[in-house]
Amino acid sequence: MRGKYKDGKNVLLAGISWKSGNVQEGSKRSIDLPYWEPILKIPGVKFVSLQYGQCQKQLQEIHQQLGIEIIKDETVNPFTDLDSFAAQTAAMDLVISIDNSTVHFAGVMGVNVWTLLPKVPDWRWGLKGETTCWYPTMRLFRQQETGNWQPVISKVVQELGRLV
Repeated sequence: MRGKYKDGKNVLLAGISWKSGNVQEGSKRSIDLPYWEPILKIPGVKFVSLQYGQCQKQLQEIHQQLGIEIIKDETVNPFTDLDSFAAQTAAMDLVISIDNSTVHFAGVMGVNVWTLLPKVPDWRWGLKGETTCWYPTMRLFRQQETGNWQPVISKVVQELGRLV
C-alpha cells in the first residue's frame, strides 16, 4: 500500500481522520474537514483518509473548493476488513486524527500518531501533557479553549512543517 500511495514520489504519508461516531462525545471531538485546510496545504505531504464511514462527499467538496486531493482507498473498509485497515494504517509515516478508534488502532500498532483532543477529553488522556502512558508513539495536541480548534491546527501545521 505504501508504494501505491506514494506513487514514486518522495513525500510523507499522513493518514487523517476528523470525525467521531461516538453518540455522546462525537461532536466535541470532531473537527470538520474544512478546518484542516492549513494542515492539508503543507507541501511534501500526501494525505490518506483513514476516516471510517461515509466521507466521500466531504472529500469531493474539499477537492472542489480547495483543490486538495485526499486519497480515499475504496478497497479498504475498516468496518468489514480490519486486516486491510491495519495494513493501510501501518503504511503511514504519521497518523493525525481526532480522538476516535483510528488513534487507538495506530497507537497499538506503534505507528506515529498525533491525537487532537478537546479541552475536556476522555478520561484516558488526562488533562495535561503531550504524552500518554497508553501508546509510546502517540503525541497529544490539546485544545485550550472549548470549541476553538484554530490553535491546535496551527500547532500541528508548525510541527508537521518540521517533519517535511
